[in-house]
Amino acid sequence: MTSKQARQSKRKIHPALSRSYWIRTLSYSLGAILVLSALPPGPKWISTLVVFFGFIYPTLFYQVAIRMRDTRRIGFAAYAVDAFLWSLAVIACHYSIAILIITPLFCVVSAVLMLGPKRGLLTFAGMVIILLIGLHFIDPDPFGRASITQGVSAWIVVMAFMFYIAYLVNQTTRSFVATRRELQEKNAQITAQTKQLESISNVAQLVNSTLDIDQVMKTVMERLSSVFSFTHTAILFLDTEKQVLHLDRMGGDVPAQLLEKLQSLHIPLTEEYSAFTITVVKKNPVYVANVAEDTGATEGRSADIYKLVPSKSLLTFPLVKDDEVFGVLAFTNTEDYFHLTKEDIDHIGQYVTYVVSALSNARNYREIQESRAIADAANHAKSRFLANMSHELRTPMNAIIGYTEMLEEEAEDRGLDEMIPDLKKVLSSSHHLLELINDVLDLSKVEAGKSELLAEKFNGDNLLAEIEATVKPLIEKNDNQLRIQKVNELGDMILDQSKLRQIILNLLSNAAKFTHEDVIRCNCERIQKDDSDWLIIKVIDSGIGMTPEQLERVFEPFSQAEASTTREYGGTGLGLSISRTFCELMGGTLTAESEAGAGSVFVIQVPIGLV
Repeated sequence: MTSKQARQSKRKIHPALSRSYWIRTLSYSLGAILVLSALPPGPKWISTLVVFFGFIYPTLFYQVAIRMRDTRRIGFAAYAVDAFLWSLAVIACHYSIAILIITPLFCVVSAVLMLGPKRGLLTFAGMVIILLIGLHFIDPDPFGRASITQGVSAWIVVMAFMFYIAYLVNQTTRSFVATRRELQEKNAQITAQTKQLESISNVAQLVNSTLDIDQVMKTVMERLSSVFSFTHTAILFLDTEKQVLHLDRMGGDVPAQLLEKLQSLHIPLTEEYSAFTITVVKKNPVYVANVAEDTGATEGRSADIYKLVPSKSLLTFPLVKDDEVFGVLAFTNTEDYFHLTKEDIDHIGQYVTYVVSALSNARNYREIQESRAIADAANHAKSRFLANMSHELRTPMNAIIGYTEMLEEEAEDRGLDEMIPDLKKVLSSSHHLLELINDVLDLSKVEAGKSELLAEKFNGDNLLAEIEATVKPLIEKNDNQLRIQKVNELGDMILDQSKLRQIILNLLSNAAKFTHEDVIRCNCERIQKDDSDWLIIKVIDSGIGMTPEQLERVFEPFSQAEASTTREYGGTGLGLSISRTFCELMGGTLTAESEAGAGSVFVIQVPIGLV
């Protein structure tokens, strides 16, 4: 076979063309003999034409057709050509009865079988039209040249055609049965895959919703037991320091005493023939169909384990995270052998992936819990230390402030004016240090969970007036002005007055600290929200403002915009953190908006109760 023929044979030829070749060749050959016997006397070229179409045309047409680009269209057109040629043969033979009978049988029935009823009827209609037209040119003589040869030839053509029909039906039936079987197999395969995906999805959901490894292992066993016969599962962790594998847990019917013995047996990685150590070293699953024939089961710790758990078949998977093996997952059957293919092992491996995730999640959670416990303990220790130290420092600081005030008064009485500025500096520094100590004490109380609310009834308008008088010196220090604007009367309210005063003072102090020669606004209103009264206070300044990054951490303890801010403006960075915590303790919020160079807006929202 030439390369061209090989390419031609590989090319897909439409069945309408390929399946009709041999029956067309046979029918045309027999039909030519029949037509020649039925032709009335006439020109010789008609006989020559009959011979050409009977013995040469079918093969010639087929060879040309299979080289065409669209064999489907050519195959369909061939049936119309057949009808046309055979109709001409009927006319040429003066409507000989033998040819007139087999022509519709051959042309129309074959068209219906191969092309469908619609095209078959169109073919029949075309044939009828041609035969009717022929009546205008030829006088019909159906029985004029009837002979035994014509009858035999017609019978052979009909039998060949019937055989062809039977062949097509048989081929179609076989094709249908094969397609049905293939569809059933694919349907079974898709059903199995769907169940597998559903099962894996359930395991994935379980892994994401629980840290219970035993529950995960139990679920995996339930999912696999419908397909694979495992009686036990085991998880062995790798001790990287000692280079041994030790049993962590085991699923299946395992008595507590047996589990204790198994957990005391550690498999060293030096047991090079053990399926467990091979799994760790090669990072690949190991399948042992018959444990009794496995070399690794006859020596070392592995042999001791097999004596306690007499497995017949074994399958092990490495537990790998970040390309490092941290253990082995084993499936075994102590009652019967199990036989697995590579596809089976890959299928089980999909579940092992989720077991690894579950183990990793559990270990990470345990580590986080341990780290958190250590951090909480350290944090509580720090809070206790700060609370104790702040309390111990506040007592002497109060004494220093008291004695400094007394010395200042005495210096004024005695006329020691040169000492007064120094005493004022000592007094100012002492007050500042006491303020820092109080902030640290408040924070330590909050962190230690000892900060409590003392709700009391008071008048909000009076509280604002007191705060305005208290903060006035700080406001005027940088040549600022304070404007308090009330949308409505605040009236009586029930809140922790001390904490609310501290929050407002902190915000106004900050605004005064970061603003120079401008107006600081404090807008207040009482509104009703969610069937209760709320106090809304906005402290607005036009100071240095904050960048988005600085705004994100403005409420974090010991946090200020940057180191230079601390050096220039001072402070611990605790005031805003404490203020927000106090707002949240009272069931409210403290939020901030700011833009670098354009000032800041702090908004207090707290429920004040119905009075």
